[in-house]
Amino acid sequence: MTARISIRDAGAKFHAPPGALYRLNNGELHFYAPEHIELALPVGRYQIKVAHGPEYRVARQEFEIQQDRPTAITVELARW
Repeated sequence: MTARISIRDAGAKFHAPPGALYRLNNGELHFYAPEHIELALPVGRYQIKVAHGPEYRVARQEFEIQQDRPTAITVELARW
């Protein structure tokens, strides 16, 4: 399922995969991605926001990237 995703670090900088289709809307950058993505992020704390149309609730989750430690994030989307 394709989703609209926004990833922002603790300093409010947005991150998107290289080559991703992205948009800036109301001061928030989001990109579109298939069900799985891989993204190299600097060490730090982040917030991810995932949306998939009006049928689903917007999911928000915080996570942390640590030095030399791969991190996997799973975000579940719930229907209204």
